[in-house]
Amino acid sequence: MNELVVVSVHRAGKEEQRLLGLASWMGVPTRSVTIGEATGSIERVAPQTGGKVSLAMTVNTLATIRRSDSIERVRNFLGTVCDEMLVFGAGSASDNDALGWLIPDGVSVRQGEGHDFSFTFPRQARSFSRQLAGVTFSAADPAPLPRLGLSPQRWDGAGILLQGGAPIFAHFRAGGCSVFVLVDLPIPDVHERLSLNRGIEDVYERLTPLLIFLRHSFGNTEWHGAERTARVIIDDPLLRKRYGFLDFEQLTRSMDAIGYGTTLAFIPWNHRRTSARLAPTFNGEHSNISVCVHGCDHTRNEFGISDEASLSQRAKLAIQRMEAHERRTRIPFEKIMVFPQGRFSEEAVGALRATGYLAAVNSNCFPTGGEPVPTVGDCLRPAVQFRGFPVFQRHYPRRLIDYAVDLFLGKPALIVEHHEYFRDGGHRLERLVEELRALDPGLTWPTLTSQLTRSCFVKRRSEGEMDVEFYTRTFHLQNSSPRVMRYVLSKPEPDPTVIHQVRAGGVSIPFCVQDAGVRFEIEIDAGATATIEIEDRERPLRPVFQGSMSYGARVRLRRILSELRDEGPARHPKPTRALMRLAGALGVRQLSALHGDGERNDGVESR
Repeated sequence: MNELVVVSVHRAGKEEQRLLGLASWMGVPTRSVTIGEATGSIERVAPQTGGKVSLAMTVNTLATIRRSDSIERVRNFLGTVCDEMLVFGAGSASDNDALGWLIPDGVSVRQGEGHDFSFTFPRQARSFSRQLAGVTFSAADPAPLPRLGLSPQRWDGAGILLQGGAPIFAHFRAGGCSVFVLVDLPIPDVHERLSLNRGIEDVYERLTPLLIFLRHSFGNTEWHGAERTARVIIDDPLLRKRYGFLDFEQLTRSMDAIGYGTTLAFIPWNHRRTSARLAPTFNGEHSNISVCVHGCDHTRNEFGISDEASLSQRAKLAIQRMEAHERRTRIPFEKIMVFPQGRFSEEAVGALRATGYLAAVNSNCFPTGGEPVPTVGDCLRPAVQFRGFPVFQRHYPRRLIDYAVDLFLGKPALIVEHHEYFRDGGHRLERLVEELRALDPGLTWPTLTSQLTRSCFVKRRSEGEMDVEFYTRTFHLQNSSPRVMRYVLSKPEPDPTVIHQVRAGGVSIPFCVQDAGVRFEIEIDAGATATIEIEDRERPLRPVFQGSMSYGARVRLRRILSELRDEGPARHPKPTRALMRLAGALGVRQLSALHGDGERNDGVESR
């Protein structure tokens, strides 16, 4: 099996160590080699067990090799035992001699200039950047970076990531080897803790070039997603012909014409208010619209508290209400939670697991209590785990880069909006769907349950054997190869003692506890699908949540005011604006807050 060898002169520095950590996190075998300054030092990185290696080194290390080795010796080495090489840390014109020695008449380094600090993945480099190709984005802290000056014969297709139209990450051929050059950018630490204000999107320009290099070099032998899926999630609507600017007949026509799928995050408190006449909309032969759970009463901070008993009661009541709604209307629902206002505690996640939910989908992955805090590495996986329960992240349609990164990694691309987004009749959404399809023509739009129960990271272990990491308590694994395959499966479980048994195809199978998770092996016939079920040990039953009369009255008032705020602008815009101004003057926040502002500055949903 190929490995990544990170080369340093004397000992690996911080950047080399971070690159090793990232590669290892992505499932790539790694090795650190110090070569000293002796002649022939490059040959010390030769493969230990046959095969080939991929190299990574700073431009300073390359300069040392230039002083001690001949270019003929280096190119012979690159052509025989090394297929890919990453040279990083190029920061000034003093690096030109080393780069020009390796890539003659190909590349130079110059200082950044101008006022355009935006980043672009050019379409010409799609073979490297895949779903990222054609996307432009801005950094959280814009600043000019060193630029790579390319000769005219090198320009076409060489630049993989540009800033201000000039390459900062590029690809070349040298000695039969693919050489990637990256300017001086700090390498992200996979163990770095993120925050609600500075999430993984703040390291896109530092992270994506490394991910592109690893994917190109190691392909299906590194961790990657098995499917590319997407879904539109609309929060809060009542299930009737029209809610605010959302017209269900118009939505279903659009879905049929453009080819996408929608899930409605339904507030269980409204379970008595749906017309059974809508059932065919959700159960039709060609329907791709579904319903999931959005809180319970949808009160502020409803699932952001730390009282696990109360949280379990609310989670259970939400399920009972949705079950009653399904019996009355014949509209099925998915046991997936969308947290009101995007707020949840670690205890809330534990409560969802204890009451049988499959997963949560949220606009952020940061618990209200501040712990545990997800890391960069956590956010590279399809789901962030809390107590062995998955939280999948969704994004508002503000930046295409968020969905492009998710698709590149193999995570579900989950879009969230409210009824206001349909003010133009849904044309913006249709354009977004077409943009996503341009990023990945193979994109599919199954239901949330189908997506999340198939979401996983896979990598080839050997011929006929695959590693699989999955996240939901029910998981469907399809063998799409033409031969029987053996799968080594694992699921993150910080407390594996809660697991009672693991079943495959309804039959209990042995499992072991290893590396803070459960691990087991199965074989699947060609073309077959296995259903994996993780069954927890029984827990004490908790009573259903029962609020006081005053609590019930407050919930009812909140829902009435929210619906006035939703319905008014669409049906009675002038009286609604006057009512909102009056509410603002009287200090009634519930009505005076505009309903369509998505998220507050701190990243928490305003609703």
